[in-house]
Amino acid sequence: MSKTQRQHPLMIVTGVISQLKGLIWPILLVFLARFLGSDQSGPFFDRFTLIFTGVTLGGTFLFSLLRWIFFTYRYDAHLIEIKSGVFIKKERKIKRERIQAISLDTHILLKLLGLTTLKVETAGNLNEAELSIQVMKLEDAKALKETLSNNGHDALNESEAHSALVEVDTNTLFIAGLTSGGVGVTSLAVLFFAFQIISMVDTFEVDFSGTWQILLALIFGVFLVVLTGWIISIIRYVLQYANFTLTRDENDLTITRGLIRKKEVMLSLDRIQAISLIQGMIRQPLGYMTIEAKVAGARSEDNLSSTILHPLIHEREVLAFMQQLFPQYDIPDAYERAPKRALIRYLFRASLLFVFLSPLYFLVPYGWAILTLWPIFLGLAVLKYRSAGVALSETQCSLRYRVVAKTQFFVPRAHIQACHIQANPLQRWRKLKDVGVYVLSSPSPTFAMVKDLSENTVNEVFLSLSPHAKTSG
Repeated sequence: MSKTQRQHPLMIVTGVISQLKGLIWPILLVFLARFLGSDQSGPFFDRFTLIFTGVTLGGTFLFSLLRWIFFTYRYDAHLIEIKSGVFIKKERKIKRERIQAISLDTHILLKLLGLTTLKVETAGNLNEAELSIQVMKLEDAKALKETLSNNGHDALNESEAHSALVEVDTNTLFIAGLTSGGVGVTSLAVLFFAFQIISMVDTFEVDFSGTWQILLALIFGVFLVVLTGWIISIIRYVLQYANFTLTRDENDLTITRGLIRKKEVMLSLDRIQAISLIQGMIRQPLGYMTIEAKVAGARSEDNLSSTILHPLIHEREVLAFMQQLFPQYDIPDAYERAPKRALIRYLFRASLLFVFLSPLYFLVPYGWAILTLWPIFLGLAVLKYRSAGVALSETQCSLRYRVVAKTQFFVPRAHIQACHIQANPLQRWRKLKDVGVYVLSSPSPTFAMVKDLSENTVNEVFLSLSPHAKTSG
């Protein structure tokens, strides 16, 4: 067992800042009440204000100091022991077997000072980390992480322990940013901006004799905004995934990424419940995709239900990647696709929005312009229909579907929590059904569904997964 340790003293400062953030609204209300209640003839910072400010700052500093004093920890290869609490004393012991993930989070200020934040996550606490050491020396954090990850065994040799399975270079990050889904969000903003400009034409009494000039200006504006969105998307990807590396140490994966804010997450391969291959609208023609893992028992990175194993990989490299890390997973050669009679339902759902918006065509100036989006929605519906499919093997269930991005979802049968099928009256008339599976992940279960498959296909899937199955609808 290591000697008893405390956090870095900088934790006192960060604690004061954190507490003041929580008190910001009460403090503002007090100052607002003082301002409105005074005759505004004397100085605003009177004795009461100064006393209130001093007591608030002094109290938060004292409380942060006491928290720093009473928070201690020590560890060995088998457990971590934590003592904390100012008024209510707490003592916890976390066994190595319960630890699902250990992460290091280093923003730019901590990086400059050689410090980091360490979080230890367990299966029993999904809303927040079981243990969070807010400020500690980077070398101490790495020593703690290495001790627990080795679990008392001798460390691997240097080349094996630190050989990276994935390293993402700048060119790959550039392509990832250029083809990211953030461009689609920007396009919606551009569309909203365009409609606002069109609706204000009458307000500013623009001369319609120069309509072509307005059109050219609008096209240029759209181009400029989309270009700006692309640039922002590239910068975001570079900052978020710079120095992305994926390493494996026995049964643990360590993911490191980030430039301004560096994150390092260690997770167990045993906790990965399913794998997703995701291709956006722009990436699919280029053959690129993102690989994500659904992780059980611990919060995934950024509090999402997915942990990214590779931000951008070409489809010709996916098979080798999967065989190296997940040989138990299969990538199906073919899927049971949605029948031709299902296409009308995809087109119908894509058209419903324009039916509901039909009053706007007459009540809003140039509202009819919304109809120009209809062909885009119909085209997306056709892509959804072509993507829909399911494949079964002796050990795995694979679903393929599309919302906007195309997703291939691979889950071992042993990891399926439940199989869910449903059919409304119109689907039953067309002999179609929806099928989905639940997979354990954090912070909430993952549900993947394929719509409007053949009734026979869905029944076969349901019967095949019947030990885990349930039905509705």
